[in-house]
Amino acid sequence: MKKLFLVFIATFLSAASICAQPKVIDGEVYNKAWRSAITRDRNSSYRKTERIEYFDNDTLTSSEDWVYEYIKPDKRRFVHVSKRSDRTTKSEWIEVGTVTFCRRNDGEWEVSRSCVGGGSGSGISDIISEKFTLENIIEAGKKVAIYEQYTTHKNTYGSEKDRSRLRFSHSKLWLNEKGKMTREVHRNGLLTPEQPSSVTTTDIQYEPADLKIEPPLVVRQK
Repeated sequence: MKKLFLVFIATFLSAASICAQPKVIDGEVYNKAWRSAITRDRNSSYRKTERIEYFDNDTLTSSEDWVYEYIKPDKRRFVHVSKRSDRTTKSEWIEVGTVTFCRRNDGEWEVSRSCVGGGSGSGISDIISEKFTLENIIEAGKKVAIYEQYTTHKNTYGSEKDRSRLRFSHSKLWLNEKGKMTREVHRNGLLTPEQPSSVTTTDIQYEPADLKIEPPLVVRQK
């Protein structure tokens, strides 16, 4: 009887392990979950922290740290710290309604139309393969859905040697029971072997108790 019980337990654990394995999903399912999570972000007050690390031949060359804070309906705060070699720069801006306040390197606050210029990203082209998966797990007693996207594509820049290698883009999203994103990790770089050129890690807290955004007391007009 004891032997049968142990066999049953082993079979059960094996089955549970199989059920917990990621399953392949359609790309539209992944994109729909991502779009829905972004929309839900806008309906909640939150704090988002993001770290971007840049690499060259597996050596960390620079990094960026971002803090995004939002309080419904119209208060926002951003802090950006950039580290390159021995140089560190810091930018901070606060938006309250239609008024924007900016400062650099902890200097004086200024009222300005815009604090920093926006960058423009480019989509992936010359895709070789794409794979999307979904894994449902229990973490700290709560349901978590983990979505992943892994794309390989041609390399169109860098040295001639680098251009002969494919590139990869790997995104991993953690969504809570309400479909809100709590964590995201994105990596991209060269393949064969896998060699990341940048890694971005994002964590999101919803309705944090210490979240507070107020306009600066002393500012000057720009």
